Amino acid sequence: VIGPAIVLFALSVLWKNETRYDYYHAAKGATEISLLSDAAEQQIISYTGAIDKGLTLKGKYIQSFSGYLVIQRTAEIYCWDRTEDDDGDVSWTLKWMNSVDSNSRNSGIKQQLRSGRLIPDSYRVDDLEVMADRMEFVDSFKDIPPVGARTESSISQSLARQANYLMLRKNRGRQLGDERISFSGIAVPKTVTWFGKYAGGKGVAHDANQRDGFINGLIEDTGILHHLVVGDRNTALETTKRYLSRLKWTVRVAGTFATYVGFQFFFLAMRPSFRR
Repeated sequence: VIGPAIVLFALSVLWKNETRYDYYHAAKGATEISLLSDAAEQQIISYTGAIDKGLTLKGKYIQSFSGYLVIQRTAEIYCWDRTEDDDGDVSWTLKWMNSVDSNSRNSGIKQQLRSGRLIPDSYRVDDLEVMADRMEFVDSFKDIPPVGARTESSISQSLARQANYLMLRKNRGRQLGDERISFSGIAVPKTVTWFGKYAGGKGVAHDANQRDGFINGLIEDTGILHHLVVGDRNTALETTKRYLSRLKWTVRVAGTFATYVGFQFFFLAMRPSFRR
């Protein structure tokens, strides 16, 4: 049963990937607006301008970050990873993971630090207010050293800096249960281009093609055009095109490999029947 289930799921992922919402094509077709007075209500537009270099984002463990469009906070925990091969042999590895693997060796271990995304309530691209809700980004995130004043919570005060991480030590053997967080983000550039819908005098998400569901979430297919991209319109379009192409090929490779694994499971399970 496992083999066919993997194959069906992988083929579903591949199909969803090939029929995903093409936000690059939507962005390319957006009307380029130089003056907001030229924008029509409910129109799909692109708008290029500058954002305040001092844009400040409020944090959870560090009070604030200045000069970034968005911050991604990644929390990890050092715990046991259990793997089992086709012959039933089990191996155990201590490693940094995004969440605690549910197994006997991790019993009683709980994760306290949380991942998250830091964005403002809205951005101001020149004279246009762009709402940040459901905003999407395609530029590369760069590591950010965790420097700044801590929040007043007890857990923030317990964090110790080590290289590009803030560490939470649990004082267990072999560092089991220790946690760490790291930060990455997109710095505020000289020029940005926003693609989306103009409504009520603001920039909002164009969500007429919005897609929900587990598989769409897995392959990052939201069906939304609401992108803030570094550079002028042409540069932003090229960045968007490259990002979407890379994402599609990543899913293609992963889906094809999963399909192969599913067939292997099936034929290995059927081997005793073939012998009989």
